[in-house]
Amino acid sequence: MRLAQALPVKTLQPKLSASSESGFLKRFRPLAGISIARAAIIFIAIISSGLLTACSGLRIVDSQVAAFSKLDALPAASSWRFERLPSQQNLSDSQATRQFKLETMAAQELAKLGFKPQPETTGAAAKYSVQLSARFQRLDRGPFDPTFDAWYPYHQGWLLPGRDYVVTGSGRVIYAPVFPYLPPPWFVREVGLIIRDTADSRVVYETQARHEGRWADDEAVLPAMLTAALKDFPKPPQGKRLVNIEIPR
Repeated sequence: MRLAQALPVKTLQPKLSASSESGFLKRFRPLAGISIARAAIIFIAIISSGLLTACSGLRIVDSQVAAFSKLDALPAASSWRFERLPSQQNLSDSQATRQFKLETMAAQELAKLGFKPQPETTGAAAKYSVQLSARFQRLDRGPFDPTFDAWYPYHQGWLLPGRDYVVTGSGRVIYAPVFPYLPPPWFVREVGLIIRDTADSRVVYETQARHEGRWADDEAVLPAMLTAALKDFPKPPQGKRLVNIEIPR
């Protein structure tokens, strides 16, 4: 009996015609000949340009402000001087430098409102005195950051209970690395101004601003906080409010 000769099997290789190729694929046809390394470089460049665009604008310093006023109108070219509290006397060099910078920032904000500093050399009494205070606090994490145990799973018994290290047979101590990373620090700042009428030591203006965030640059954040503290001077809304000040990045 003669076996039937097997017919050759033709492999079907469908081809996409130029007309049937989708427009989406046509966009990536030029990338077909690009190596993986070059494609990775192009991808990183695109992502970097997007990040630079996002970071090139302004940032917002949001401050919780509480202001109280007994002034009816903006003082016309009124003289003023700083009045340092007993706790602000005999400061260390670093504290004195920080206080001087803060007073310089506050003087610039007061000048925008029409106040003029009274030079001590003249011997004349200033119309108003300004008490300036500030508080700075650096925290290891923000209020919404996970706790240390959450960032440090080895502390939960991945190595040995209650230990963050292992001793090998040769006596070598191996410490567990921090995983995946520690959150950046969190900064809490408060500035306050009290303006008194030197004629009767009556407080005519009191304001305080509080800001929390990741920004570590005092030279940029503190002026924005002082601007927020003196916003709508001399008749600000009574009580607490949120004031946003835009500053360059």
